[in-house]
Amino acid sequence: QFAIIAFYMTDKIIIYYFTGVASEVGYYDQALKFIMIGVAVVTAISTILLPRFARLHSGAKTAELQLLIHKAVRLTTMVCVLIALLLFFNADPFLILFLGADYRPSIALLQILSIGFVLKGISAILGSSYLIAVGQNIRFCIVIYSAALTNIIFNYAFISRYSAVGAC
Repeated sequence: QFAIIAFYMTDKIIIYYFTGVASEVGYYDQALKFIMIGVAVVTAISTILLPRFARLHSGAKTAELQLLIHKAVRLTTMVCVLIALLLFFNADPFLILFLGADYRPSIALLQILSIGFVLKGISAILGSSYLIAVGQNIRFCIVIYSAALTNIIFNYAFISRYSAVGAC
């Protein structure tokens, strides 16, 4: 979860760097808060699974571990799709209800962010839970740092053209 927060902090810094408009950062930040609620749900699932993954791996129960990973990815995908659809189709009423009409620019941002939410959920299971549980900490760090670098490169490429939408 720390890595996800760091990614989004980088997004906000780069949005402000290119736009110089604090409201752009604010619109992005508010949309992001709704996504972070979903991230908390996925983090809970992956945290619960980590010890089980580790126990199965240490007991050399490969078939059972693979089955659990398959089930976990399916469950997480279903939960994430449900949350993503809820946020995508209810972005307007949620944002207006909780933040007011001044935050209408956050609606499109929340909808775009909700599309990528499913991939974040799957990566939480396969990355945070599985790689750490099976002792692949170096591989996990490589994945995290690679994703952070890719995020920064894409931010520079897209935020300069599309403002906060480019961070999504």
